[in-house]
Amino acid sequence: MKINTLYTIFSNFLVTARLRFLVAVSAFLFAGLSGYGQTVTITANSNPLEGQIVLGNNFTINVAALISGSVTVNYVVLGTSTAMEGVDFTTLSGSVTIPFTILGGSASIQIDVTDDLIVEGNESVVIELQPDPANYTLGATTVASVDIIDNDLAGVSINPSSGLTTTEGGGFDTFDIVLTSEPTANVTIPLSSSNTLEGVLAVTDVVFTPANWSVAQTVTVTGVDDFVVDGDIAYTIITGDPTSLNGPYNALTAADVPDVAVTNIDDDNVMDMDGDVALAEGNAGTTAFVFTASRSGATTAAATAAFTVTGSGANPATAADFGGAFPSGPVNFAAGSATANITVNVSGDTTVEPNETFTVTLSAPSAGYTLGTATAEGTINNDDSNVMDMDGDVALAEGNAGTTAFVFTASRSGATTAAATAAFTVTGSGANPATAADFGGAFPSGPVNFAAGSATANITVNVSGDTTVEPNETFTVTLSAPSAGYTLGTATAEGTINNDDSNVMDMDGDVALAEGNAGTTAFVFTASRSGATTAAATAAFTVTGSGANPATAADFGGAFPSGPVNFAAGSATANITVNVSGDTAVEPNETFTVTLSAPSAGYTLGTVTAIGTINNDDSDTMSMGGNVTQSEGNAGATAFGFTATRTGATTLAATATFTVTGSGANPANAADFGGSFPTGTATFTAGSATANITVNVSGDTTVEPNETFTVTLSAPSAGYTLGTATAEGTINNDDSNVMDMDGDVALAEGNAGTTAFVFTASRSGATTAAATAAFTVTGSGANPATAADFGGAFPSGPVNFAAGSATADFTINVSGDTVVELNETFTVTLSAPSAGYTLGTDTAAGTINNDDSYIASITANDASAAEASTATGEFTVDIGTANTTGSAIVVNYTIATGGSNATNTTDYATLGGSVSIGNNQQTGLITVTPVDDGLVEGPETVILTLATGTGYTLATAPNNTATVTIADNDSYIATITATDPDATESPMSSGLFTVGLNTTNITGSPMVINYNVSGTATPDSDYIALGGAVSIGNGQESASITVTPINDSEVEAGLETVIVSLTSGSGYTVGAPNNATVNIDSEDTAGISIDDVVVNEGDGTATFTVTLNGNVPLGATVTYSTANNTATAGTDYAANTGILTFSGTSGETETVTINIIEDAIPEGTETFYVNLASAIGLVQVVKSQGIGTIADNDNCIEAPLINTTPTIFCEDFTQDLDAYTDTAIPAGFELIWSSSNDFSITGARLPTSVVNFAATFYGFLHNSGTDCTSPPLEVTLVRNEPPEILSTTPTTICGSGTAEISATVTAGGSLFWYSSTADTLPLGEGSNFTTPDNTATTIYYVEASANGCTSERIAVTVTVADPVEAGTTTATSACSITGGGPTTIDLDTTRSGGTAGVWSIVGTPPGTVTIGADNTVDFEGAAEGDYVFRFTTNTAVSPCVNESVDVTISVTTCTMDSDGDGIIDRDEVTLGLDPNNRDTDADGINDGVEVGPDVNNPIDTDSDGIIDALDSNILDSDNDDIVDQLDPANDNPCIPNISDACQIDLGLEKVVDRASILVGREVVFTVTLTNLSQIMVTNIAVNDLVGPATGFEYVSYSATKGIYDPVAGVWQLDEMLAEEVNTLVITAMVPEIGTYQNIAAIVDSFPDDSNATNNTATASVTVTPRSSDECGFLFNQISPNGDGINDAVYINCIGDYPNNTLEVYDRYGNEVFAVSGYDNTWTGTGNNGDLPKGTYFYILDLGDGTEVRKGWIQIIR
Repeated sequence: MKINTLYTIFSNFLVTARLRFLVAVSAFLFAGLSGYGQTVTITANSNPLEGQIVLGNNFTINVAALISGSVTVNYVVLGTSTAMEGVDFTTLSGSVTIPFTILGGSASIQIDVTDDLIVEGNESVVIELQPDPANYTLGATTVASVDIIDNDLAGVSINPSSGLTTTEGGGFDTFDIVLTSEPTANVTIPLSSSNTLEGVLAVTDVVFTPANWSVAQTVTVTGVDDFVVDGDIAYTIITGDPTSLNGPYNALTAADVPDVAVTNIDDDNVMDMDGDVALAEGNAGTTAFVFTASRSGATTAAATAAFTVTGSGANPATAADFGGAFPSGPVNFAAGSATANITVNVSGDTTVEPNETFTVTLSAPSAGYTLGTATAEGTINNDDSNVMDMDGDVALAEGNAGTTAFVFTASRSGATTAAATAAFTVTGSGANPATAADFGGAFPSGPVNFAAGSATANITVNVSGDTTVEPNETFTVTLSAPSAGYTLGTATAEGTINNDDSNVMDMDGDVALAEGNAGTTAFVFTASRSGATTAAATAAFTVTGSGANPATAADFGGAFPSGPVNFAAGSATANITVNVSGDTAVEPNETFTVTLSAPSAGYTLGTVTAIGTINNDDSDTMSMGGNVTQSEGNAGATAFGFTATRTGATTLAATATFTVTGSGANPANAADFGGSFPTGTATFTAGSATANITVNVSGDTTVEPNETFTVTLSAPSAGYTLGTATAEGTINNDDSNVMDMDGDVALAEGNAGTTAFVFTASRSGATTAAATAAFTVTGSGANPATAADFGGAFPSGPVNFAAGSATADFTINVSGDTVVELNETFTVTLSAPSAGYTLGTDTAAGTINNDDSYIASITANDASAAEASTATGEFTVDIGTANTTGSAIVVNYTIATGGSNATNTTDYATLGGSVSIGNNQQTGLITVTPVDDGLVEGPETVILTLATGTGYTLATAPNNTATVTIADNDSYIATITATDPDATESPMSSGLFTVGLNTTNITGSPMVINYNVSGTATPDSDYIALGGAVSIGNGQESASITVTPINDSEVEAGLETVIVSLTSGSGYTVGAPNNATVNIDSEDTAGISIDDVVVNEGDGTATFTVTLNGNVPLGATVTYSTANNTATAGTDYAANTGILTFSGTSGETETVTINIIEDAIPEGTETFYVNLASAIGLVQVVKSQGIGTIADNDNCIEAPLINTTPTIFCEDFTQDLDAYTDTAIPAGFELIWSSSNDFSITGARLPTSVVNFAATFYGFLHNSGTDCTSPPLEVTLVRNEPPEILSTTPTTICGSGTAEISATVTAGGSLFWYSSTADTLPLGEGSNFTTPDNTATTIYYVEASANGCTSERIAVTVTVADPVEAGTTTATSACSITGGGPTTIDLDTTRSGGTAGVWSIVGTPPGTVTIGADNTVDFEGAAEGDYVFRFTTNTAVSPCVNESVDVTISVTTCTMDSDGDGIIDRDEVTLGLDPNNRDTDADGINDGVEVGPDVNNPIDTDSDGIIDALDSNILDSDNDDIVDQLDPANDNPCIPNISDACQIDLGLEKVVDRASILVGREVVFTVTLTNLSQIMVTNIAVNDLVGPATGFEYVSYSATKGIYDPVAGVWQLDEMLAEEVNTLVITAMVPEIGTYQNIAAIVDSFPDDSNATNNTATASVTVTPRSSDECGFLFNQISPNGDGINDAVYINCIGDYPNNTLEVYDRYGNEVFAVSGYDNTWTGTGNNGDLPKGTYFYILDLGDGTEVRKGWIQIIR
């Protein structure tokens, strides 16, 4: 905002004491008479639009309240308006009158806009209220602005923009160019030709002024003759970017101005050969190769040329190819024709040869023509080839033996002079393919040799003869690998092996069987017949002994068998049964032969014999004879005698080995045999069938059960096998009865009630009858139990053995307590046994294990502390029961550090690390007293974790740690100061605000501070606009706001201010100071300048224009005076002085007129000066001297006048001096340049006007004919060196904020900083530059300037590195032994938030642990104590630094019993119990009782897999009146009892996708099974048989659950949950016509279905015959003879199936036809023409999702 108020004018210009006094008085009066409280403001409403009447008002002037009468408010249109009053809008009145009303009022100002045709952009109208203290007071808003919206668009029109033609003969064409709207300044449009060799322009640019913008200018394009036959060439007149001082036109680019398309017509005459020709030569006669010659240019008259033919290329044609001589002849162009044909006749042949080439050359064109492309190439394509074929099929009988030669013939066509070869292979083919066996074991292959001069070669395939009756077999002979130069034609031929064998009977195979020990064994032999098997047939068989051990008639019951062999009608086999008699004789295997004979008529015998082998199954056997039972005896040894037997041969002696092992329910042990189990040898003497074995058993007096052992026989002599190999010995006990105490008992006492110590007494000997004894209890050992441990008296009582029981249990109840004490012992003594019993071990010890301990836990009984009022927090440490040790128990703890944890001593009063719990005390208190530190820290935590110590154990997590949170009473307070309050436009110097917090930002993210901007300076006009918020990064305490001035040329009165005021936002409050000011000092003042004038001596006057370039309050004055240069006052001009007065309006001009004195003296051009001085007002003299140039009119010619072409260069240059004058050169004159101002010095004259060095040059107009020379034009060229940027210094900052970057420059250079390579306004100036806030890596650009030259801009980067965060950690615990909790901790799970980094170990108890690769730590076996680990980030980039945070892990053995239920914590965790709740299932029974004495085998009463401690003895989850602990199925009301809640209902539904379908198609049944019950149903079976019996053929199934057996037709599901739905989808084919039902039925479930009404479902299908009328039906017979009837395969409605595919195969499986989108046009053709008649297989897919159709097509020819 520019300050132009009266107050500002007075402040700057009224400098005398008296005027200051008047100002003070005026101010006093102004304040005292300020309109009696009537406050006036102005607001802007709507922006007016050119060409549109806007209803309503554009401005509103408001008065808050009127005291009396109406009020007239004055206003002015400010000079800062860009719209001109009276030009762009109607002149305003300057005041409005607001009628009287007590509530205030308003009046409007309407802007009446002039609708012009000028492209001027939007223009502003700025109105300022004027003070009138006598009538009103100005309010807060005294200035308002609206924009006049311009409705005119910049544009350029060209007509025409295409279709123009020029000619090489100089023909031209034109186009018109005009603007579409009026500019405010000249618009220049550059023009150029894209190809100056084809066309040139008369002008290089077109200039439009505001006066002639609507007048089209015609541009001429002229063609250029290039003397080249290049045809008509298209080129473009290219329009460039328009340039103008008018913004919208200057914004246009070349893309907005259409280019002009032109074609230059060629006028050159040329003859060419148009193209090459390639043809096949033919086999005879000649082939005409027709070439075309063309001519361009003149074609009216006839013309001629000549042609010749020569061989060319790698394989040149020879004269023989043209009948013996190369062709040649004339080429005749008919009048008016542009082409002429040349025919070259090539002779045909049948020689296989490479392609040959020849060249046709054009020559001797008619006068006026030149040759262009004079040659064309002809290629004689060889159309001859050598082909090898297989000539035909061969069919022969195979023969019965040896081989039969199948001779095939291969033939060749083409060249047959030289020998040639190929290869052949044989493969089985056809319906009955031959196998390798038909060729002696391998398919034949080999060479095929064509002799020189022979067109055929034989291939012999030898087929092996046999006598097998078999179908004819086929094979294929395939030709391959022909000699070079040959191709294959028909490459295969078929061989057919005709069967020539008759009907044969054979014996099929030998039989070998064991004979058996008695009766007969049937040896069944098979006879077979080949050939005819329809009728019955017979043969005979006989049996004879054969081989090394021939069977005898005795082996067959006394006579060798014989008899008929009967083949049943239709059977190819007949069985022959030979019965062999069984025996027990040990003998070698025997053999016999079955011989076939006497076959029925028409049969011959093949294999007539088969061998039978009678395998011996008898042998010599040894066995144990029987068991032995004896009493053991009380001492010595008792002999148990066993007998071994043998069968078979007994003549010779034989042996076997025996061993003894314990066996049975009470196995004997080695002690029963004297210390080791006996072994030995059983010896059979010669002729004896038995052998004795003696086992000695040791006697004893131990009452014990009878014991058994086994004697096992092994290792019999050669020739013997083992039969019954074992016998059992029983040692009968013969000792008396004894009672004993079986063992000691040790248990934890429990914390309340009693714990049952169950002792067991046992008896040996007789246990049939009941028996008794007595027990007593006494204290014993170092810490004897007392009567108090048993409820007040030592227990005693009977011990009762039930009849038949060897043991008796009795219980001693020990009273539980919570006293921490030593383990105590007592003795149980057995006495008074029943008659007949003696006492053995009569005592057992009981140990009462102390299960009580001091378990330290911690809670935060006051978890909230606060800095405000120093409100304390408090922890309580509890050891579980009163300390009875007689001295204090000191409980240790650790304090968590890092992250959001408060710091000991700094944030709260020092805590020592332990708390003392006195004797007879149970708890100790730890008080947290916060320190009110004034720092903004947010909530901080004090986390105490109990540590190990003496006299107590630790509670497990979470009871081992607690947290107190200290509430922070401090907040972030934001303030602002102007750390650099002074900014200047030039030299540019930025101002700086610093926004600070009262403490470092530790929120973990940037804190955004909001602000408003005000002041007299205008954003983006006086300085680069500020964003409205500044970010203070995490870990930072302040941030900067940079004010970067914009160096304008506007005159500002005094300093302009930028005021930044902080506003509220999130996370902070605004403190004082809350605003600050930066002042921008402008170097700009309004400038006064005078122009230069050039006049002729005879003009009489020279008028200079003096211009004021800015608004000046109160106006300005300047003096002027003349001064001599080469012109002299009084002689050449009249001297003059005076004062010019300006009212102060920008652009205002005044003139100075100087009289020019005419003389008759030739004196050349002379100059004088008009000098400005003594400017008064806010102005300075910008250009103080005007140069008056008087062109002498007394010379023969005047000097040329200089123009404004630049004369200063910043780099090496080449400059045409002629460019410095626009003076037209008269006829007969030339412009000559010299380095001297004396034209007579000829040596100084320049040979050219183009120079490349700096100097002063003089231009003379000279006429050599008249020797007239003008005065000189003086031009001085200056070459300045541009400055060079020597170095730049980028920087890196941590997080967002400002940064310092710098650069150095060569001497005399100035540095300017920009945000891009294209910005026109710099951000700053100088070697060092403070950037604005950078939230991300940003590139700035520095430019050097000196001597009017600038350097290229160089990038300087501010890299914003991301700050790192360590995150926060949470302390945890671990176990050093398994079972009680986790022994492994993943350190990563203890940390949240933050960036990447690594863990390290800070401190541990004695011993070591390591950190694994996955940041896990295994504490198994580690010492108890606190382990401290540190996480350190590793991604910080300087200047950011890595951060660290610690975590503490407390390690214990975890073997405590936290809840006192008799089970240590780790066992509870293993069992799934709660270690902090002694009754996990809340049924009133402690976990220890429900688990039982063996934690490895916890009690599970109902064997449901849920132990009693987790199975409630109160709850009944399934409401079946059985509590869970006794219910083997807690969630099934049907188990163990069928209850009312056990009623279930399964529903069955069935649908079919097609109720009517064509035969042979598929249907899909969908069976839906729903459990309509609220309980689970199991073992479900649904019958749904899909098979031939029901009219269907099963295809496939899918089910959402369960398995479907398609054979049985059963869908089996293991279970269905309440309301669960499952489906079975069965796909079946319908093979027969009719109506069929498919039924599904539920046949089984548990529980049984209570509602049978919905247990079956039926779906019916009607199967109809297929019709030839149906769409997709294929008519499968064709007779393609061209008569239009049945010529092609026809498919009904084929047009309805656009995605169809049809494939056809021959009987060998070769594809002969395939097409997508078949259209009923196939006529039985293949790749090589018509297919042979016969049957072919087709596959048709209609592409509509139906099944693929397959079948046969018959071609009839």
